[in-house]
Amino acid sequence: MNLTLPACCHHPGQMDLSNTPGEDETMNPPANATTNPAVYNGRASQDTAKGILEEWVTREKAIDKALAEGDQAEAAANPRRPSAWVEDVDEDEEENLEEEDLEEGFEYGPQEEDLPRPGEGDEELGDEELRDRELDIEGMIADFRDEDMHLLRIWSWKIKHNVTDRAFDDLGHAYPGCKPWKAKAARRRIEYLSKFKPKIGHCCVNSCCAYDGKNKDLDKCPFCKEPRYTPAGLPRQTWKYCSAIPQLIAFYRNPDIVKEMKYRHNYESEEGVISDVFDGLIYKTLREKKVTVGGVEQDYTFFSEETDVALALATDGFAPFRKRKQTCWPLLLYVLNLPPELRFLLQYMICVGVIPGPKKPKDFDSFLYAVVSEGLELALGVEAYHCLHMPAIAMCMRMKGHNGLSPCRMCEILGIHTPNAKTHYVPLKPPLEMPEHPEYNPEALPTRTHERFMEQAHHVDMADNTAEHERRAKACGIKGVPILSHLPSVFLPHSFPLDFMHLIYENLIKNLLDFFSGSFKDLAHDGKGYRIPKKAWDAIAEATTASGKTIPGAYGARPRGFADDRVGITADMLSFWAIYLGPVYLEKEFPNDEFYHHFVDLVKLINLCLLFHLRETQLEEIRTGFIDWVKEYERCDRLSACPLTVHSLLHIAEYIALLGPVWVYWAFPMERFCGRLGRMIKSRRFPYANLDNQVFAQAQLKCIVNTYNVGDQITMGPQPKTWDTKIGDDASYEEYRVLAPRRPCDFSKIPLVKRAVAAALVTRYSDVTTGKNAFEMETALKILTSSEVETWGRLKRLNEGDTMLASKLTSGKTEDRRNASFVRYELYRDRNARTTKKDADYDYLTYYGELEYIFVVKIPGNLSFLPEGVQIPPTTLGLAAIRQCKITRQHPFGLDINYYKTMMPRLEVVDIAAVQCLVGRTLWRRGEWAIIDRSGDLARATPSFED
Repeated sequence: MNLTLPACCHHPGQMDLSNTPGEDETMNPPANATTNPAVYNGRASQDTAKGILEEWVTREKAIDKALAEGDQAEAAANPRRPSAWVEDVDEDEEENLEEEDLEEGFEYGPQEEDLPRPGEGDEELGDEELRDRELDIEGMIADFRDEDMHLLRIWSWKIKHNVTDRAFDDLGHAYPGCKPWKAKAARRRIEYLSKFKPKIGHCCVNSCCAYDGKNKDLDKCPFCKEPRYTPAGLPRQTWKYCSAIPQLIAFYRNPDIVKEMKYRHNYESEEGVISDVFDGLIYKTLREKKVTVGGVEQDYTFFSEETDVALALATDGFAPFRKRKQTCWPLLLYVLNLPPELRFLLQYMICVGVIPGPKKPKDFDSFLYAVVSEGLELALGVEAYHCLHMPAIAMCMRMKGHNGLSPCRMCEILGIHTPNAKTHYVPLKPPLEMPEHPEYNPEALPTRTHERFMEQAHHVDMADNTAEHERRAKACGIKGVPILSHLPSVFLPHSFPLDFMHLIYENLIKNLLDFFSGSFKDLAHDGKGYRIPKKAWDAIAEATTASGKTIPGAYGARPRGFADDRVGITADMLSFWAIYLGPVYLEKEFPNDEFYHHFVDLVKLINLCLLFHLRETQLEEIRTGFIDWVKEYERCDRLSACPLTVHSLLHIAEYIALLGPVWVYWAFPMERFCGRLGRMIKSRRFPYANLDNQVFAQAQLKCIVNTYNVGDQITMGPQPKTWDTKIGDDASYEEYRVLAPRRPCDFSKIPLVKRAVAAALVTRYSDVTTGKNAFEMETALKILTSSEVETWGRLKRLNEGDTMLASKLTSGKTEDRRNASFVRYELYRDRNARTTKKDADYDYLTYYGELEYIFVVKIPGNLSFLPEGVQIPPTTLGLAAIRQCKITRQHPFGLDINYYKTMMPRLEVVDIAAVQCLVGRTLWRRGEWAIIDRSGDLARATPSFED
């Protein structure tokens, strides 16, 4: 789930962020930086936020009390009537929820010796004490000493490799020559330098709720009835909230980050084009809206100042251990002020905490209490929108999801359920046997508005008893007023976008694969036009696995077959298969070709959604395209084949118009972060306490690195590569570099290649207008003989370009090596090359082929054998020898896929600047290769993963 909280921070003048610190200023931040109202609005903001949330807590307690009294009265009047309470359960959690959670080795009791115990050193402080502590820290200007740099390096090593305190303490014995630091002393110094501590909160031992807000004074969980404290008076489970405010302050102390943070303020929208969240209707609406907090309108609008910050809050459940159902929920902030190429990198994400397991929270609002409290402080500035997947959105919005009669958060379409099923399905047209249900026009769905949503939420909260509360919630799909509604820039439900990753790849594509293989639920698939025979399906799985060798590693994870076992199949694998491999393998495999056309239509729509820049015509194409696709899909007339995820496709275009392209709020960055969290866990006995400590330690370290601008000085491992092997001084080679292996070229062993290189020289120095050659082949051969020629093994294109390998010099001997030698290149071709009677007429064409050699030719000056009037100054040329693919056809339905069976017999030598990028290939039936190209005009958003 993702949600966006824009921190509109006013009064920027009290901290001049435009001044870049000098060398002496870098290590010591300005004394007034911590109290800058542009990021933190002081005690007034705290008091206002506290007052708003106290009103909410009072109201929630009154609602709970009224429901309890109503339940008692109802029970007295109907003593035999069973309870109407129904617990919401996700589809993938409906069975065996608890038995696997208590496997041997997992206990949720007191903390391990090397983990901090609740109540020891991390006791909760009162509001006054906390504020006094903050003021005390603000008054201290850290005297950054030489030994602090030593500490930061070794502490960074500890955090990076998740080293225990005991192992850290042993370093002094392993390396007697270095100054020893004990973990406790180091942690105190790190706390001093970072200037913040986490807020320690209590929560249910089963993670049902946090003891905050309306639950603050409870002694036992209102859901599972487990006691809050141990017999010794210690909380049974805690979690840490790492405030975002000091982490944002640290961002604004770093001059390099400050420059990047100006991206939002300097962003200029292009009329009719959607390229980022700042082109969305919600952001533009907020720009014209006065900030209102607690019913008091401020004298400034959202995002009116350069230092206003837009944040996106993301959360999702992940299982720290394989084959176990324990989950935890990280709360992650993306800083939208940063450019897209930076905002989703791990070092720029702000993790404010991890909601511990072992189970999914039942009162998510109680865990968000601290987030909303801080958001209100900032929103004297804050904006919010959320990108979540379905279960996470349901919790944050207090919606019932697929369990509700009105399960969609964007419209009030009524769901239909089959007997003995909890899930409601949402077809546009009801089955023939259910004529009493309405039919919906996808062009005019009954959309929800913020006012309507809040009206229904209040109506649910006003129920007299639990049974009536559940009936109302089920009818409208809303379980009450969410705490996030108190943030002034949240529009329900429009601030909660669809997560493209879960919606398309984890749900829709998986369901389609089940349809094609005949394994979707318990439906009868035999004889249907979409069912692919098992023999063909197994062949597709084998081809998918085999394609891993011919698709470069730069394209992502190695594809894996999924005929039977889908364990380990990730969303990025499904994405790649659906967009590039599926259209190749499924052609002519369906008994009825209509289903292949339907699948290709989906691929085209996905490709449109992933474009970096969307025009209004393309947005309309997405809207109408998904309407037509869903209508065609529902022709199967199977109710259980129409889940909420299929209906949600009808709202994709709407969310793009509201919040920008789908890559702004998809869950791939969160998935990457969750993968990193999984690697942090060292304690299998206390995994969640271990996670808490690691997340907070990383937050502290990032604060120090940003505050004192010492990132380069504590970086471990090899320094970033500098590509210094330039190819001469020609401007066309500026973004290309040649890399080892490097060898002197011996043309005597490859005479045909020599003639191809000579032919390239003839073409290069010919007259561009007439096409007349400046010299003949023999002269070109003499030029090569007089020149210094080297062969190189790899060609690197800078600015996040590919590294391409010359197959003749880098042929791998390992079985699992992935081919990175096939490239796309672009040339001007003379239409009139075969006649001398017409001037040259050039077309710019795209070709594909295997890169066999990379040459660097250093031509000397004063070549006496050149024809009269021809002069070649001393120059260095970069040339690529490519064996071209003989394209036989393009994809029959307009996808960006080309096919070939054979290669051209002769090498073609072109200038290195013509080589664009790597391409992949996959071999399918009839001995035909399909070329997979994802760059140039075909470029679109793809998930990327850092180490």
